[in-house]
Amino acid sequence: MQDYVPIKIARALTRELNKTPPYCEAEELGEIPFLLAVQDFHGPGTMRMVVPATTEDVFGVRHSLVDGKRKIERITEHRFGRSTEASGFFFLPGAENISAVVVNPQGTITKFNRMGYLAGFGSRRVRMVRTGLRRGEFDRDGPMPKPFAHAVHAPDYNETWWKGW
Repeated sequence: MQDYVPIKIARALTRELNKTPPYCEAEELGEIPFLLAVQDFHGPGTMRMVVPATTEDVFGVRHSLVDGKRKIERITEHRFGRSTEASGFFFLPGAENISAVVVNPQGTITKFNRMGYLAGFGSRRVRMVRTGLRRGEFDRDGPMPKPFAHAVHAPDYNETWWKGW
């Protein structure tokens, strides 16, 4: 996961960056900011790793914990077997025309099921519950992740495509 996924992401982003003609020259875009969105479904659970893998590729920086302390290191390339790709998408020529790279680890079948249900598809007899862990760094009772459970079928439940919770 450390280099294979960033290589896949780097290749996809670079392919779009090098599109002919470039997106930044498209008349319909004019002065509108342009962004690229990526997602990884190549294997089970890969969406859990797509955020750090994408961050490593686009910024050329790896974050890790060593002996309980944060370590930040610059990386210039990713290597996996015989495959090598440069790291640091935003340092590539032409990347100055890209406003952002968007990645959402919540692009799962369960997300599609919930959004479909909220859009009125399917039986109203279905009961869906979204469970997981949420961030807790600003909670008074401590910074550890906190479990949550939301009834999707509840009248007050709200979720949008861009929300990751």
